[in-house]
Amino acid sequence: MDDNLLAFLQGGAKDFTAIFNSRNTWLDSSASAYQASSDLHNLLYTTDYQGARVFLFHVDHMENGHAYGNILLTDTDFLCRDVNQRTIYPVGILATDKNGSETRLSFEQWAEMNLSEKEAFALWDYQYTAEALSDIERHCASFFETWDLRADLQSADYLLLRLNDEYMSESFHPRYEMYRIPPETAKQMLLYNDAPVYRLEQGGPKEVKPLAAIKSDFWKETPRPEFAVKTEDLKGIAHICRREINRLLDTLNEHQPLNKSRPSFSR
Repeated sequence: MDDNLLAFLQGGAKDFTAIFNSRNTWLDSSASAYQASSDLHNLLYTTDYQGARVFLFHVDHMENGHAYGNILLTDTDFLCRDVNQRTIYPVGILATDKNGSETRLSFEQWAEMNLSEKEAFALWDYQYTAEALSDIERHCASFFETWDLRADLQSADYLLLRLNDEYMSESFHPRYEMYRIPPETAKQMLLYNDAPVYRLEQGGPKEVKPLAAIKSDFWKETPRPEFAVKTEDLKGIAHICRREINRLLDTLNEHQPLNKSRPSFSR
């Protein structure tokens, strides 16, 4: 997905739509959702993606090869309602020959061509008017302007507190003055000695010693053990986050081809 996003950015797009279901992820420029001939437009109306999560990305700027901007979370039901009101339709065909020369054809001209004439073109795609495409691009960007006006600005600390309250409320032994962490995170923090880790128990939180944790069988217990860290030790979670990000980036670099040509999104 990262490679596709960079390819779109190189083409000048700044707004993108990603659709997720239980099996697949689909990424395309946000404007394509409103183009009647696009794969993304047709995908929105399939049963496989009914009610699926949709992330709308708006890229503000690039820095050191990374894209920065805003993200909105919605679903295909919402997006389909908006697309239904603003769908645009192609006005012809844009064909490119093997020398790179472009030819604009009406649907009538395209229909009159035989198969061998069409196959002589290296690429072809549906053509939309520049005015229609500009209107859709402005509309996609307006999503973020609209929600910026409606949304309440919240601090990162407030969001972290709310998320922790929700997660801690599911615990058998909640301690709201602490920050609950998943067992897998607890393992990593104990292994790398990022910060003191406490097990949530009926009698109160009990600190888990790293050596004892390695030898213990409580990881296999049902229900699974619950863990938390103190507020003053939140920096330990930052350590594991940085470590995991670096690990993922190293993995991506190892699998990145040395010479990767830009993908083609034409038909």
